[in-house]
This record gives sequence, structure tokens and C-alpha cells, in this order.
Amino acid sequence: MYAYLLTYYTSFKSAHPVPRPRKPRATGLGLLRRGLCAAIRGWQCQRTIAALQQLDDQLLRDIGLYCSDIPKVITDMDAMRPRRANPSSRLNAPLTQC
Repeated sequence: MYAYLLTYYTSFKSAHPVPRPRKPRATGLGLLRRGLCAAIRGWQCQRTIAALQQLDDQLLRDIGLYCSDIPKVITDMDAMRPRRANPSSRLNAPLTQC
């Protein structure tokens, strides 16, 4: 019932959104790790693009790709890949899963 009222009656909605606490900025090792993870992701994307570009056009069409679409598809796949949000899970995870 409460959700229904918030959805359909604007007088129940707050005028200003509740501010969220800011995330702490990465410094030192966090910044280094973020840069290293970005470099690894870039290297993995370039390696995947190179491997797909070596395939002939018939194989690419079989998997639903065209040669000109490969870089965009790979960068879109990397952008959709989930990132870890919990900082404590980073301690035991390998670097390749950034």
C-alpha cells in the first residue's frame, strides 16, 4: 500500500532526494590496483579482438558477427561485465577478475 501511495500521489514524495554518502577516493594501493585492472582489461580486450579478427568471414557469420563489428562488440561486452562492489572481496580474488 505504501509503495502504491508513493507511486501515484506526488504529495508523499520528498521534494529533495536523500543524499548518498560519498565513496572514499582511491589512494595509494587502491589507485594502483584500479590502474592495473584497467590495463589488464584493455589487454584482454585487445587479445580477444585479435583472436576474432584472425577468423575467416564464414566462421564469424556463423557466430553472428561481421569483421567490422568486432571491436564494438568486445568493448560492449567488457562494459557489461560486472565489477566487484565489495572491497573486502578484493583481498582474496586474483587480479584477472577486476
